[in-house]
Amino acid sequence: MIDRQLLGQMKDLIRRTANENSYGRLSEWNCLLKEKEVKSRMEEQYNLKYPGEVLERYEERCGGGKSQTMALALALAETKPVLDQAMFVGTQYTDFIRKVRQQAEEDFFLCCILYLLTDSAEEETRLYDRISGRAYAGIQEIVFAVYTFQSRRDAWEIIKKHGAAFMGKERDYHVYENIQIYIWILKQFHKQIRKYRGRGISVLKALLELACGYVKKDTVIWNRLLEEGYSEQEILYLNISLPKKLNLTTSLTEKSITMERMALAGVKEILNAEVIEDAGLFRLCRRLIRQYQSYYIYLEGKKGIVESLGQDIRIKNPELFQYLYKKNAEDKLPVSWFYADFGMQEWCDVHSWMETEQFTQLFGASMLAHNGSNMDSWLDNYRERTGKSYHEIFWKSDEYTVRSIFQLYIQKNKVDLKALLNEYSEDEKKLTEEELGAKWSVMKSNISSAVCGLDTHEAYLFWEAFDDWYGISQLDTFLMHSNTVLNAVGIRTYGQYFQRMDFKKHIFTASEQARVFGWVEQEVYQKLPKYYEEFLYAFLMLDSAEEIFPEESRKLFLMIKESVKGGDKYSLCRKYYTKEEWQLFLEKEEEKKAEQKRKQKQADLEAFQKEVYQKIQEAEKECDVLESIIQMMPYLRLHTEKMSICLELLRERMQPVGYAKRNTIVMLADKLFFQFLHKKIGLKEVLSILGKMEVLEDESTEN
Repeated sequence: MIDRQLLGQMKDLIRRTANENSYGRLSEWNCLLKEKEVKSRMEEQYNLKYPGEVLERYEERCGGGKSQTMALALALAETKPVLDQAMFVGTQYTDFIRKVRQQAEEDFFLCCILYLLTDSAEEETRLYDRISGRAYAGIQEIVFAVYTFQSRRDAWEIIKKHGAAFMGKERDYHVYENIQIYIWILKQFHKQIRKYRGRGISVLKALLELACGYVKKDTVIWNRLLEEGYSEQEILYLNISLPKKLNLTTSLTEKSITMERMALAGVKEILNAEVIEDAGLFRLCRRLIRQYQSYYIYLEGKKGIVESLGQDIRIKNPELFQYLYKKNAEDKLPVSWFYADFGMQEWCDVHSWMETEQFTQLFGASMLAHNGSNMDSWLDNYRERTGKSYHEIFWKSDEYTVRSIFQLYIQKNKVDLKALLNEYSEDEKKLTEEELGAKWSVMKSNISSAVCGLDTHEAYLFWEAFDDWYGISQLDTFLMHSNTVLNAVGIRTYGQYFQRMDFKKHIFTASEQARVFGWVEQEVYQKLPKYYEEFLYAFLMLDSAEEIFPEESRKLFLMIKESVKGGDKYSLCRKYYTKEEWQLFLEKEEEKKAEQKRKQKQADLEAFQKEVYQKIQEAEKECDVLESIIQMMPYLRLHTEKMSICLELLRERMQPVGYAKRNTIVMLADKLFFQFLHKKIGLKEVLSILGKMEVLEDESTEN
């Protein structure tokens, strides 16, 4: 209706032309429309230097339609306090007002603007009667009338009488492109709306609440607005937009935790909506994501809105998808938000505005996210949109996503690995090494990523075919890996080699596991020969060993059991012996332990006796001999045999008496009484031995 760009340019020109002192008077002037940013000045775009020249020549330079006339007239009305004669030459101003007056006869909006411009009291009265007595045709006419009478009491009366209806059930417009109307009315009349106790303006009170609090679904305010004809998305849009735009003292602030919760709920609602009423919601969604990329106050431990939303968001509306995707180089939203269901034709329309490479990447990532669901439709849609088979990508790229998709292809039986191996085998015969590498290097990399772990049945079938054609020993070369066979079953070539060995009984049958064992055994024998028996032991200890080889496992056990030592042998026998064999094994083990204990004891006694004789030989005097024997006597009652050896030697050396130092005799008495106390020697023998001992003359004059 009004050329807002021209309105802004004219007001900008007037401001720059006006006296700086008078320009300050505009600060309290209430403008009707939010001006668009002035991207190019009047002088630059239209070569019009001052306001009067604009009024004179706008029809030829700016366009002479009603929207241009209204824009210039409104600019004059809103800047009237700073207008002066220096801005116009001759009759430029009066000629323009005359033109407005002529058009105002048939145009209500120009009539309102003329009311603001006229200096004639008579004309003002006539225009007032016409404006106030009109049966308003819609909210725009009401807003213009209220704007015109904003300094009079009539403005509030018009809002009470007509505004509530046209902002309620009689509303015939969406809020998105008309939010400036809500902002202007609520800002001008928020005090009157709050104070008014009469009937008829409940919708205005509800709208004002949207600027001051979080209005949730199924609350009184929410349901009231639904009754008044507002959609859920319109309520959400107003509830989030009005607080900042109105900026009342009671409005929610952007940094409040309540506003953060509203933003999170609003963004989630928009992202999950399959139908979005207006592009204004797109812009709102993006603004909130950017604004709350980092929360002012952490919300439930999360640092920002993207973290709160997480990775599980999937944009449901194609138009919103396009809007956010094109901005994502700047916004850096999670890629997972853009995973789409390309099994549906409507989502494949994104190919029309995406580069093919972008589409292919997004298509693949989305296919993975959907786990290949309805894959035939996906692949048909891809071929229809790009003119190519998606299968071609496996020959051109082996980046992570492509490798993952290749594995998904295998799971869904969309690629035949054995057929590829056969094709490779044929190419080997007719292509040079360089040609073979050029054709197969990428595909072999994808095959390698899919089968080297041997974690699917399809991978096993490939290994089986490869073994039949080339021999399993050539697998490392083909897959461009080392120790492929060993790694596949969890065997390490360092440290604890077989601790994590697993033949994957949850994937393969017993016969298939048996063949895998054959491959592994061959590799261990060739690459880890020192640990071959350790490998066999580790295999036999697996729960699946007897399932894989019901008969052979016991034969293998009998073959290696004697070479297994310690606790490993105990565990192995416990597993493979029958009950009777196990009992016999335990008895023999006990006999072995007893014999070993006896031999060890005998060896200890012989060593002790040898040590005693050694000390006797080293003694220079007879008293030193006795002292050595006495010192070697054990205290412990368990050493009866050692005590017997010492006593026998002592008796031999005490014929008829033995001489020793006082301390040595005390030690002897102490040890003898200890043995007596524990019933290892009789009292008579104790007294007999002590009775034959004499203290050396240089030690004491007493016997």
